[in-house]
Amino acid sequence: MDDWNVYAIQGNPFDNNSWTDYPAISLTDKELFITGNLIMNCGGWWQISFKQSFIWQLDVKKGYDGEELDFNIFSEIKYKGKYCRNIHPVRGGNRFYGPEMYFLSERNFDLENDTFFVMKTNKYLNDEDLALTVDFVISDEKYGMPPDAQKPIAGKPLATNDSRVLGAFFHDDRIQFVGNCVGTNTGHASFYHGIFDARQLDKGVHFNIFSDSIMEYGYPNISYCGTLPESQQSIISYDYSSFKTQPGMGAFIYKGDNDKYSLPIVLKEGESNIDIITGTQRWGDYSASQPRYNKNGQVWVAGTYAKYYNTKQAYGRWIASLNSNLEDEVYIPESDKLTSTVYPNPVSDNRATIEFNLEQDEVIIVQLVDVIGKNIADIYNAEAQRGRNRVSISTEPLSSGIYFVVIKNDSEILKTHKISVINN
Repeated sequence: MDDWNVYAIQGNPFDNNSWTDYPAISLTDKELFITGNLIMNCGGWWQISFKQSFIWQLDVKKGYDGEELDFNIFSEIKYKGKYCRNIHPVRGGNRFYGPEMYFLSERNFDLENDTFFVMKTNKYLNDEDLALTVDFVISDEKYGMPPDAQKPIAGKPLATNDSRVLGAFFHDDRIQFVGNCVGTNTGHASFYHGIFDARQLDKGVHFNIFSDSIMEYGYPNISYCGTLPESQQSIISYDYSSFKTQPGMGAFIYKGDNDKYSLPIVLKEGESNIDIITGTQRWGDYSASQPRYNKNGQVWVAGTYAKYYNTKQAYGRWIASLNSNLEDEVYIPESDKLTSTVYPNPVSDNRATIEFNLEQDEVIIVQLVDVIGKNIADIYNAEAQRGRNRVSISTEPLSSGIYFVVIKNDSEILKTHKISVINN
């Protein structure tokens, strides 16, 4: 509601014929941090022209007041002699912390690695002996550089770049983060979600990789969406595509414990293909995610979808507001009202059986949902009897991949089963 003060930050702060790429920002209670990569201005490809990553530390109040900014630059950031590359700041989950600020990095071009680098500063600009520590943490699953993602136009995949950290937040001593990677079982473009205790790096990172035999995923981001102080709940948004699916954007909720995630939902379906430049296409490159500053549980996200621009098949930007009460609709509950099973799983003989037990007669709906949240089929919609019920489903028309069987009544989801379909 007040005036804006605009500052130019030096893109070549060391006067060494470089320019700054890939800026990212985060705030503490008193300061602003900006990370970036210095690229040597020598005409080479940006990946081989990389010089180093660095961190600006600036005084926020002076910026609000329109004064000349006090600042510090952390440079020559290395671990065992190697530069930490594509450093990403870790935002506060539901508030601004300070003076501590964390940063994450990894070996983003490695085909396989399990190491993430954790940087930390815990002093304000005016404190003495400003310093940045560099440590590491090991994940319980390995990440690797992602391939380009397929889309319906053959031979023109979507560039997914590398496995750098793309989003991160800090809440109640824990850090959650996401980035691109390869699906080790599928070979497809995928993404990871990591969680670790910033106080106990020796306990490592708990790691989940989201991958599918058909769908390809890229450019995730993450924000805290808990409404209780002890909650670790978050919203993860991402882009998706496949050889038969137009590029679009989706999201789901992380419950906050025990690897429980909601069903995925489609935020914006692709309206066309992406075919606007020669060869490999850009995939919008980065997505955005930001909690609303004055409303717990609300997150604004932005991502890429395919659209028509005049007669061209281009990429568009979609912005959505999401709430943590989205969980009421899509979260996978462990309900005492229903005991159920789906077998066989994986489904390899074109038929699966769904069994569930009810405490009373009621109308039950059984649906089959794909990995981007689309309802593929209503398997059952009728009054079911108290006790044991059995429903059969043919998977012959389905492509091989991951699906969800959703069992619900007229007011809530009672149970969700993740199934794997294997068709020849």
